[in-house]
Parts: sequence; structure tokens; C-alpha cells
Amino acid sequence: MSGNLLELNQLSKRFPVRKGLFQRVVGHVNAVDGVDLTIGRGEIVGLAGESGSGKSTVARMIVGLLTPTEGTVTFDGEDVSKQLGTLAFKRRVQMVFQNPGSSLNPRRSVADALKVPLRVHGVPSSTWAERIRSLLEMVELPATFAQKYPHELSGGQKQRVAIARALAVQPELIVLDEPTSALDVSVQAKVIELLLRIRDELDLAYLFISHDLSLMRNFSDRVGVMYLGKLAEMGTSDDLFLRPQHPYTQGLLASIPVVSEAEEALKPTQRHLKGEIPSPANVPSGCRFRTRCPHAFDACREVAPTFHELSATHASRCHLHDPALAGSAEPTKA
Repeated sequence: MSGNLLELNQLSKRFPVRKGLFQRVVGHVNAVDGVDLTIGRGEIVGLAGESGSGKSTVARMIVGLLTPTEGTVTFDGEDVSKQLGTLAFKRRVQMVFQNPGSSLNPRRSVADALKVPLRVHGVPSSTWAERIRSLLEMVELPATFAQKYPHELSGGQKQRVAIARALAVQPELIVLDEPTSALDVSVQAKVIELLLRIRDELDLAYLFISHDLSLMRNFSDRVGVMYLGKLAEMGTSDDLFLRPQHPYTQGLLASIPVVSEAEEALKPTQRHLKGEIPSPANVPSGCRFRTRCPHAFDACREVAPTFHELSATHASRCHLHDPALAGSAEPTKA
């Protein structure tokens, strides 16, 4: 995995808030605010965080479903910010959505669903039959499934078809937006094993978005934790799960349900997160997490924290890691 396949530099997305008869713009929702992220070739990078943190918005900007308000996207060393969503770019970057039932057309057979990307990207029709058979084999489905319709498939089988469709044009990066959340736990494990095998065989890179932190730990090479549109912490899976440094990350990990005392002992001792994530239309001043943070102090109200490098692979956006501020930190009411 040499070099970065994808680089996001200060990527931002603001949605206008309109009101009144003439739909005047009265404000903006800052869904994503200045995200820097890299994904290497063959690497799996996870994005975690609560609903409303901006994870899926980042994903949709990468594949061109949303246009960035600011920032650049570099793919394989080339600035592709103006090419997002174009046919040439879609061939290199594909997406697998959360609910396979809604992402597959109920009136199209599996073969028809797999033919669509082949047709759109100009793959000769004489090769379609063999390509469809190969794709189904790759996702461990019998060739006879080509004639089936979505209503004849289980949830796991539908997601395998969705993965096969994403693989049809031989992309280099696949964005996985909660790909297993609609599946049973036993099926989730099989889909994850499938994705890992395909990654190894094709040297694919994945951006993996999920609420399931336990699943992310075992699947991702590196993990970023987002809060209100910004990355709060970034590191290897071991960094994040064994040595979490940001209070938000610690709170998320402390909230993971476990079934044994041994697992409980591995969790951070910090108390669970309090309150709800604020609206991105009304972001708190200073540190965005201060209204829920048990360690908040005066500087957190006024100064927005920057990323502090804790090691070559680990960084956290928190004043507690700023020597100039942390020494005088006294918890105060946020």
C-alpha cells in the first residue's frame, strides 16, 4: 500500500436554510467542515460517529452525489474536484449503500442490474454474460441467480448483488455506507469476510462508514471519528480502540454494550455521553464537543481546537493535548 489513492483537503459542505414565501437564504447547515483524510491503495479507512456527524455527506461528496462547497479531492495524485460524478471518475470510485432492498430496482433481474454499469461504461455486450457469471462467482452466488429478482433474495444476497454491481466496472475505491446495518449479525460476518477477500484479491481500497464500532475495529486499518462535521480523532484501529484520546471517542467506546466482565474491563472508564448532538445549523462556539464534554474548561468556549499529533499515526482535536492550555484546564460548566 504505497502512496495515497485518495486525499481530501479541507473538504466542506454547507446546505442553505431557506424560509419565507420567496425562499430567502437565512442561514446554513455546516454538514462537513474542513475534513482532511487520506486513503492508501488497498487500505480500509473507517469513519465513525453519531447520526448527524457528517460521515455520509463526506461519502456522497467523494462519489459525486453532492458537490463540495469548499476543498479539494485528489485521486491518484490528480485534482479531480471538478470531475466528481463524471463517467470517467465513477469507473474508478463506486458506492455500496446501506439498504440493498432500496438500491436494487425491483423490476430488474440480477442480470439486468449488473448489465446497467456495463452498458453505461461501454463494456462490449458480447462479454456481458461471462462478466456477470464472474461477478456472481466473486460474491459467492450461483450463476442461476442471474435470473432472480430482488424479492426472491434474502437481505444478505441482495447486498452481495449490490457489491457485485459496484465491482462491475473494476473500481479502485469502494465507498461502503453502512453496508451491513440492515443485515442479521451472522450475515454481517459473512459479508465482511467477503469484502476482505475481495479487497485482497483486487487490491481495492474501502471507505467504510458504520455506527458499529466493534465491527469497525475488526475491519478497518485506520479509523476517523467525526463530530459535527469535523474529524475529532484519527488513528490506526489499535490507536483508537486501545488508546482513545479524545473525550468523544472515549464516550463512544464506553457506550458499546458488552456481555462479559473481560470486555467491560477493556472499555474506557469515562462515563457515557450526555445529551444529544447539537444541530449543525447552530454549532457551539469554540470546541464543538464542549456542551457534552466532562472535561470542558474555559478555553473550550472560545477557542476552536486544532489537530494535535500524538504519534506518527494518531491525532486528536482536543485542547487537553495542547500544553499551552491543558496545564490550566479546570472543568467548568459547558
